[in-house]
Amino acid sequence: LGDGQLIHSQEVRLQPGTNRYLVPVEATDAGPTGFRRYRAQILPEADAWLQNNEASAFTVVHGPPTVLLVEGQPGEGDNLAEALRAGGMQVTAAPPGEITTTLAGLAGYDALVLANVPAPSLPSGTMPMLQAYVRDLGRGLVVTGGENGFGAGGYLRTALEEALPVDMEVRNREQTPNLALVVAVDKSGSMGACHCDSPDLNQSYVRQEVGQPKVDIAKEAIMSAASALGQLDTLGVVAFDEQAHWALEMAQLPDPASLEQSVGGIQASGQTNLRSGVEVAYQALLGSNARLKHVILMTDGWVHTGDLTALAEEMADQGITLSVVAAGEGSAEYLAELAQRGGGRYYPATDILRVPDFFLKETVQAVGQYIIEEPFFPLPSMPGPALQGLDPAALPLLLGYNGTTPKGTARVLLSTPRGDPLLATWQYGLGRAVAWTSDLKGQWATEWLAWPDFSRFGSQLVGWTLPVPQVEGVAAGVSLREDQAQVTVEATDEDGLPRNFLEVSATLIGPDGGDE
Repeated sequence: LGDGQLIHSQEVRLQPGTNRYLVPVEATDAGPTGFRRYRAQILPEADAWLQNNEASAFTVVHGPPTVLLVEGQPGEGDNLAEALRAGGMQVTAAPPGEITTTLAGLAGYDALVLANVPAPSLPSGTMPMLQAYVRDLGRGLVVTGGENGFGAGGYLRTALEEALPVDMEVRNREQTPNLALVVAVDKSGSMGACHCDSPDLNQSYVRQEVGQPKVDIAKEAIMSAASALGQLDTLGVVAFDEQAHWALEMAQLPDPASLEQSVGGIQASGQTNLRSGVEVAYQALLGSNARLKHVILMTDGWVHTGDLTALAEEMADQGITLSVVAAGEGSAEYLAELAQRGGGRYYPATDILRVPDFFLKETVQAVGQYIIEEPFFPLPSMPGPALQGLDPAALPLLLGYNGTTPKGTARVLLSTPRGDPLLATWQYGLGRAVAWTSDLKGQWATEWLAWPDFSRFGSQLVGWTLPVPQVEGVAAGVSLREDQAQVTVEATDEDGLPRNFLEVSATLIGPDGGDE
């Protein structure tokens, strides 16, 4: 069987000892190029031990390189796909939801490109698979930027970030904070252990004392949010009822023990004045020199006083964004509009236990929102195969990029005038990965797409990540021996003679992408 499909069958008479049979495999039976799996199975008339009746092996069918191009939106990768095909590569374009989530499925491609793909659009479990795809299978990975790329796409603290030559968190030379975050927590009486019916402006509701207090879940959520911050980021916690009080004054990120002690005393009581809490957070952030300023408001919306619509718009005008986590099924409907006016996101936590996950997700999103949109010319940093034959002084203008930080062993081939990486490469395990932090569509790279050398650049960009040809004369197979799998490696020299006394190591990759 080849990749699960029957390609040959015959009747044979087995003799005691080793039996050898040649199975012809036509080129059409081998399937497309790339990683191919084969399995031989014996179906005897009578056998008391069925477990040893089959064996498996794999091979690589060489041909034009195959590339899977995953597009954030249909058509976003058209220009790159055309460049790759001009370079002799076979390109398959697909939306994020259709990407295979098995390592065997990914192994059929020599390289994979994520073109401005947001992390939430990938199927669950995809990122660890992509990590193993590069690290353990020796395949190539190229990630391009855009409004949904890198940190803005939610890749901070993910397995994919580990595989890339850049970190999503921006650590700048000026040592100024990337993000100043203030969490405003509603500690009014309705944030106690209650689940209520839908509130209205007259504040009529049915109160049921059940479950864990919302305010205690908020404390857990604050700890979760802090775990996504960097050492240069600042954090403040405002607790409010009729009035606002600092549970933690806005300052550089404290250690977990100090933070837990600061928020531990927050207790639910009193009426709700949303404006008091958000106003204090707003005033504190006005004095911050952080690149990004953000407020996360957690409330159930049972408002005593304090309309926030005008304040949210004023904050947005000052570059301070507001996101809202609505706590519980009884949350007021106007909270979604409030987040929209504040330039942030809205998280309806009908399941109150999901609030910590929402806080973490929102903080990761905020930390990664370092997007620079300004005209600039790329600055060459060092030579590399991706730029071979291109004049560094003649590279076209770009209009924006995603801010990232290069890792220690990354090779930064192109930089921005601000010193951020534009094109970074590195070796990751057996494979190679590339980060191009601008886009390759008509938003930031308009002049690049019209550049006569774009096809050459695109094909060399992906071409550098393609796996090197495998060493000939080495074959591996797997067979069952009672209740264990036996891996056999045969190594021969150019004359077909065995190569003995070699040191052999093996990496086993599980269905979840983990290795051992």
